[in-house]
Amino acid sequence: INYHSIDSKKTKISFKTSANFSLDKKTVIYFNGGPGGTSFSSNFYGIDDINIIYFNQRGAAFSRPETKELFLDPNYYSSEITAYDALAIVKHLGLKKVTAYGHSYGTIPATIFGSLFPENTENVILEGVIFDGTVKLWNAQHRIALLQKYFDKLDVITKENILKYS
Repeated sequence: INYHSIDSKKTKISFKTSANFSLDKKTVIYFNGGPGGTSFSSNFYGIDDINIIYFNQRGAAFSRPETKELFLDPNYYSSEITAYDALAIVKHLGLKKVTAYGHSYGTIPATIFGSLFPENTENVILEGVIFDGTVKLWNAQHRIALLQKYFDKLDVITKENILKYS
């Protein structure tokens, strides 16, 4: 419940992995948006060459505390605690390094994960970190030009993988 207290009780955090999970593959741990939603409704279809870990952050779905008092205790929740919960899952699965992928609110605990645990972090991917995401912003010509310039500098294999999975 509290990673900074040796005497702390434990809490259940639910997670699932993509099919054909293997320690030989690279792994992405997915920090969903919300907070309060389940990552289990997300799915990265067609990605078979890497592992995906989906987990429910505290208070969501099956990652609920055993008591109502704990459920309502604001000290039970934080973005930092979410990062520690993710690390506990990574260690439980016997993984050394993972890519932290955060979407929307998940960008916060994913960033914290990468900052607190660089020895366990291969990459950090952040998606949807802006407050105002209107069409004018995400479909702007300057953005498209910057993305194309970046894409053009990538190696052939990375380009092929981006096109394959996007």
